Amino acid sequence: MKIINVDGIDVFVVKKRIKNIYLRVKNNGEVFVSAPLFMNDYDIIDFVNSKEEWLEKTIEKVSSRNKKEQTFSEGEERFFWGRKYTLHTDTEKNKGYYFKGNDIVICVGKNSTVESRKKALADVYRDALSEIMPQMTEKCERISGISANEWRLKNMKTRWGSCNTKEGRIWLSVWLMEKPYEFIESVVYHELTHLRVKGHNKEFYELLLRYCPDYKNIQKKTKRQ
Repeated sequence: MKIINVDGIDVFVVKKRIKNIYLRVKNNGEVFVSAPLFMNDYDIIDFVNSKEEWLEKTIEKVSSRNKKEQTFSEGEERFFWGRKYTLHTDTEKNKGYYFKGNDIVICVGKNSTVESRKKALADVYRDALSEIMPQMTEKCERISGISANEWRLKNMKTRWGSCNTKEGRIWLSVWLMEKPYEFIESVVYHELTHLRVKGHNKEFYELLLRYCPDYKNIQKKTKRQ
């Protein structure tokens, strides 16, 4: 068994003497693929991507079922630029946020819900990512020679990024702000490469590694954090 990372999702791959490929999400949220012995990684990745909508809905359903879902409440551990912070709530103010030492304080009022607290934290990340995006995307576009027509931020639950190759539009997840700078940059390169090569085949990874030579190490390093 091996693990393949597909746009931020760890996929456990088991090769078997079977004719077809199967995808499933276990009760603990882990994603498994059973694939024929002859199938290569690029074809497996393309198959997983073809099931994007189903996969996202299923992971979300499993997450809400297992009661381990984060509540975004007082004292919860969060990350910003890959650095650990403690989340606190300000119930005196209804809107906004601020940093206090190693704390992230979100203003949520007295009657907050899980969703309202999650949105408040997402706003922190959205603002921070909005500030660095112009400089980061300009650099990555210059190095790769590939330009997107539009960059957008989205509250994506299961993926770090996605793109519309027809429109040349790229979305980045606001939750990327929990990761180190180099990881966010690697995701930008990943999505830009998709504007040249739609699937995750050999050509795709050859181009991606040309633009971001340390891509694989960055992914492995961040996964361990």
